[in-house]
Amino acid sequence: HAVASETSKFMAIYPDKVDLKKLPKKNIKYKYRDLAIVDSDAFLGQPDPNYEVQEKNDPRYSANQEIGKLLIQRAVKTIGEKVKQELSKLI
Repeated sequence: HAVASETSKFMAIYPDKVDLKKLPKKNIKYKYRDLAIVDSDAFLGQPDPNYEVQEKNDPRYSANQEIGKLLIQRAVKTIGEKVKQELSKLI
């Protein structure tokens, strides 16, 4: 039920819990309604015309542990900067 970015983050944190081989074959398109997956394009109001997860967001094509690590590092950095900003307002 996760797109590539979410799957990548999970692979970075729990690599032994993700088995991409259990996903349907690549020639089977993910319909939003069939697997309760919605990609970022749909959330931004630009869904695929067939309501399918686009290949760039499909974990079978682009999920990997390294991308997950980078996404987590970026999030931690962003949160840290925001915390520093808010703390500076208090001092």
